Amino acid sequence: MCRPAAKHTWPWNWNDENAPAAVAAARSVCAERFVAFGCAGQASRLRPVPLEAMARGRPAVATGRGGSAEYLRDGENCVLFGAGDPEALAAAVRQLGADPGLRARLRAGGLDTAPRHTAERFDEAVERHLLEVAGAAAAPAAQTAHA
Repeated sequence: MCRPAAKHTWPWNWNDENAPAAVAAARSVCAERFVAFGCAGQASRLRPVPLEAMARGRPAVATGRGGSAEYLRDGENCVLFGAGDPEALAAAVRQLGADPGLRARLRAGGLDTAPRHTAERFDEAVERHLLEVAGAAAAPAAQTAHA
């Protein structure tokens, strides 16, 4: 479970119910791995950890692996470190702790980034893409039918 009053929050049981409160209670958020979408067969709308942190105005420290490269910008909305490199992680956390200007810049950048990467926007983009693909596939079929 989370310890919201503690200096560091440890979300041992990270899920849709407790993640937003854990991130809101944290001073900053470090994410080496992303929260899995879907648990025990149930759909989850939980955002990836860095986006949840950004939406809550918390500076994020992350690896930038996978799809997060689409929105993570080192020094603009997060501090990036090499995955699996504990020294790089420690350096990133020290950098964040020592630089109030960086923390303020990351908060502002994160609050600007998060609204552009919501589940609703993702769903809309997927739907648009599927409709484009379906329309492109239907066009040749319609032309063949009229020939």
